[in-house]
This record gives sequence, C-alpha cells and structure tokens, in this order.
Amino acid sequence: DACRDNPYSRSFRNAVRGLAIVSNAPSGTFISYSTGANQVARDGEGKYSPYTRALLENMVKPGLTINKVFMNVRSEVKKETGQIPWELSSLEGDFYFVPGPPEKSSVTIPSGKAIVGRDKSSVSTAAAADDLDDENRKLEAEHRLLLEERALFAKKKKALEEKRQQIAEERERFLTEQKAERLAAEKRLPAEETTTLAMAKRPSPPEDAGIFTSPTTGAKFVLIPAGTFMMGSPSDETGRELYNFWAPGGNETQHQVTISKPFYMQATEVTQGQWQKVMGNNPSGFKYCGENCPVESVSWNDVQEFIRKLNQTEGTDKYRLPTEAQWEYSARAGTTTRFYTEDSDKDLSRAAWYEYNSGGKTHPVGQKTPNAWSLYDMHGNVWEWVQDWNGDYPDGSVTDPEGPREGLLSSFRVYRGGAWSNRASYNRSAEREAYFPTALYTDLGFRLVRAQ
Repeated sequence: DACRDNPYSRSFRNAVRGLAIVSNAPSGTFISYSTGANQVARDGEGKYSPYTRALLENMVKPGLTINKVFMNVRSEVKKETGQIPWELSSLEGDFYFVPGPPEKSSVTIPSGKAIVGRDKSSVSTAAAADDLDDENRKLEAEHRLLLEERALFAKKKKALEEKRQQIAEERERFLTEQKAERLAAEKRLPAEETTTLAMAKRPSPPEDAGIFTSPTTGAKFVLIPAGTFMMGSPSDETGRELYNFWAPGGNETQHQVTISKPFYMQATEVTQGQWQKVMGNNPSGFKYCGENCPVESVSWNDVQEFIRKLNQTEGTDKYRLPTEAQWEYSARAGTTTRFYTEDSDKDLSRAAWYEYNSGGKTHPVGQKTPNAWSLYDMHGNVWEWVQDWNGDYPDGSVTDPEGPREGLLSSFRVYRGGAWSNRASYNRSAEREAYFPTALYTDLGFRLVRAQ
C-alpha cells in the first residue's frame, strides 16, 4: 500500500509515479497491489487507508482462503474508492491467515445415503466435484470482475485523453490572448518607460552585448543586469516548508542580496544535443525526447567535467554553474511572487512543465512562457544544479554570496527550479533542494552562466 506521492521520494524513485509491477518474485509468492500499476492509492480519512482497513478486517476472519480474503478486499475497496486492487500469485494449494475449526461434512452421494461426520479430506468423489464446481463459479465471478475493471479502465483512459485535449486547447487559447494583451500593452506604453514597467515588459535583448552564443554548443546566453533583490520567501508563502528533510539548513529566510556585476545566463537548460557536442555521449533517461530536450541523469561532478571541457575547447575560463543567488535573481527577473508568472498553480502552467501537465516526462526546452529577461524553464522541466554547498541563508544583507563552505551543515550541493515530476510548490522561485554531488536522476539537469 506504500504508493503515496511522497514529496521526498523523487530523490530515489524512477520516472513512474505510484506502484510498480514486481515481475521477478520467486515461486510460492503472493503479491497484492492496493491499486493498478503506476497508480496512487487513496489515503482515506482515518488511521488506515481504505485498502489497509479492508485487508485488516478480512485477514482475521477464520476459514477464509487467501484468494477469498483479497477478493473481499477488492470488492470493498472498489465500492468505496473506485480504485481496483489486484494480485499476482504463484502459490500452490490453499493458504489461510486464520484457519477455521475442523469441519464435518454431510455429503449426499448418488445412492441417496449420507456420509456424516467425516473430515473433508476424506469426502467422496461427488464432494470433490462439488468443490470443483464452486471453484469454477469463483473463477467465472473473477473473470466478470476483470471484464468490468477493463471497461472501467477504458472509460477512465478516454476521460483522461479528453482532459488532455481540453488542456491543450486552453493553453493555445491562453497564449493567443496573452500575445494580444502584450501587443495592446506595448501600444499603450509611453516612449519613456519607468524602470518598473521595463522590468514587467518582456524585453527584446540587444543583438550585440545582450546575447552571447557559444561557438561550441550553439547555446544562447542572455546578459543579466546587476541589481538588488529580496532572496527567499515570506514566512506565509503557500508551499513553503519550515524544515526541508533533504536540505537540512536549507531555509528560505528572506534577506537582501546585491549582484554587483552583470553576467550571462543560459536562456535554456543544457540540452542533450549540447551535452553530446562536448562529451560525446548522452546519459539521459529520456533519450527518446530528442536532442532539444534537457540533458538529465548527470551528477554535479559530471557537470564540472562538462564545464572543464567546454572552457578548454573555447580557450576560456568563463563558463561555470550559477551561484544560488544568481540563479534566484535570474529566475525572479524582478518579480516577488511564487512564480515569475504570479502566484497560482494555473499561473505556473504557463511557465513550467510540472506534475500536472508534464505527462511524466521531460519536454523540449523553450516551449513555455519565458520570464521578463527571456529565460525559459526556470520553473519545471528538470531541476538545475547550482554551484553552492547547502546551508542556512545569512541573517543580513549580502553582496555576491557564494554559499557556505563545504561541510558547514552538510556535504550536499544545491539544486533549484523544480521539475516535471513535482507538484507546484516545489517549482517556486524560492524553493531549495540539495543532495550529494554524485547523485543523478531523470529530473535533474543544469544550465550555465558565463562571465561577461
């Protein structure tokens, strides 16, 4: 029944949510699943989930075979929640959690005489035939149940496809409306805009100093101006955690940060194609997504080797990972909301591939709405390694912070931005996560900065 959407499990699980199928269990094994493969069971309201409660109640009933126990559980859980438990079995013979008392049989045989007071193990062939008929009836009932479950699955699948189509149509309609609103707003703006309006308006970067293109990878880098911002989040921000289990010390205490020098930030996450050009391989778990999808399954240490080779190829030392402060400053692009597209989950859908709309996979970079500095996928798609070791934020104002020294609070490296696998709160601009620099997952990649 351990198939809940655990917020900490993303550091260990594969690309699929919910229960996975166990296909290599030895003979004599009985495996019961609380719901279908890749599905998430209901928690319920009480101490136990509906599945666990039904199982505990039926296990203690004397005289029920294991098949009958789980048939009862399936019927009760399906009726209560709609989820459908199922089993895989390689048992031979009957098994009882609580055996019943020795039973006496009274079996009528063809002669019309009754055999009374004998154990079931010694009943006549006619009694064995009756048992076989009972078993056949059970199998027929299970077959009918499976057909009903198949029909229900087809119905749910159709509903899901219709929902996805509806979302796609809503997204297209929203983008069209957004474009029209932006054009209208540009017409209304005076010739001399204030700094605030300039930040809110999506800029057209200069063709000279505002954009840098790597001659090796073809990656575009956007010049980020120097400035000051509030790093972290308000204590009442929706989704903020008081304590982060995976990033001990990784609080979100708000503090003023000054970035004293402009720098170039890569407009998108590093793609599989860009990694291939430098490293000659592709470690990604979602290779089928294509060379324009973000590279993932790379550790912090792997990224350092990529940076070393890229700098060597171009005869420079300007490429590196952003600091945590540079990353959040670039992601916010002058905003103070949960996401650079405002605060709601619907607002996030415009900017990010996350749990609600990703379909359980990565997507090509640059498809969602960029922020005011023309940076894409700063929310979602894949998490992004940054340079810093994990640790507490400072209490006061700082300039160009580089994070704590190694081992001060942990030996974890920080990553930011959320991913295709996470719910909305993990995609906030202020969200912080960290893990060992050797870790690699299918929802973890990176982007680079380049010194001006």
